[in-house]
Amino acid sequence: MIFSLCYLHFLDLNKALSLRYRYFYAMIPRLKQSLKKTYATLKAFSFTNSAITEKFNVVRRKSMRLLVSGVILSLGLSSLVLPESSLAQAQSSASQTQINAMVEALRQAAPPKSGSKDDGYYSEWRVKPETLKGWSKNCLKKEVTPAQFDSDAGLARQIVECITRRELSKQLTATGNNETAAVRGVACWWMTGNYTGCNSGFTGDYVKKVAGYYQQQGSKPSSGNAKPATNPSPKS
Repeated sequence: MIFSLCYLHFLDLNKALSLRYRYFYAMIPRLKQSLKKTYATLKAFSFTNSAITEKFNVVRRKSMRLLVSGVILSLGLSSLVLPESSLAQAQSSASQTQINAMVEALRQAAPPKSGSKDDGYYSEWRVKPETLKGWSKNCLKKEVTPAQFDSDAGLARQIVECITRRELSKQLTATGNNETAAVRGVACWWMTGNYTGCNSGFTGDYVKKVAGYYQQQGSKPSSGNAKPATNPSPKS
């Protein structure tokens, strides 16, 4: 009796396992089909992504070519315009005669040296040390000490002439080659650092002195960088 019951239970268990194995084997084709669909989807996505990347690269290359073409075109136009601007600048550059007259006018209009050995201004043009520092680096590519500037008249004139050439040329360009207005602009800048605003008071008197001395120099024959023997005191 007991054996029979065990046998029947074994048969039921075997039947249950058989059904489970059959179900598992039946699911294998479905799993394969699902995996195939997933693989196909991933492959299609990869192809689409590659196509998008390729289109982006094409657009980027076209944009770069357009950018480079624009730069080349701009450079070409600049090279065509540059000679005209250079010619206009050359026409507004101060002549050596004008520069010599301006340098001498600034020297004559400078206030005389005080009785103090060191009053903070150097050379006959009465230049401050902090101003000299920038001028010497700009003109000579090196720094000149106040003592050197004060003791070497040739060196002082060289630096002053360099700065005068730059500023007078700027003002001739700005004023349309109006020499009188350019001289007054440089004289105002020399005293205040601004090209305008010297119409009255001490600065106005100084600009008038410089303009008067400049006119006197213009009526004399050019003598290069030679300095007059006397330094007349202008009337106020």
